[in-house]
Amino acid sequence: GDMLVQFKGKNGGAGDVYIYYGVPVLTYRRMLSAPSKGHAFWVYIRGKYPFAKLTGDKRTKQQGGIN
Repeated sequence: GDMLVQFKGKNGGAGDVYIYYGVPVLTYRRMLSAPSKGHAFWVYIRGKYPFAKLTGDKRTKQQGGIN
């Protein structure tokens, strides 16, 4: 399914929201149960699924992004 991820902002508060498409339920559950969500994101999500930025500057600068 599709997974929404909100990153931390530069000040440690709420940052931008991204949607990742086609993430398997098992991968989603792994991320939720991981002691470090950031590490789990880098291992299981980043660079593996197409995504789009939903907030802020909508022009995606990362490889794999959908503008």
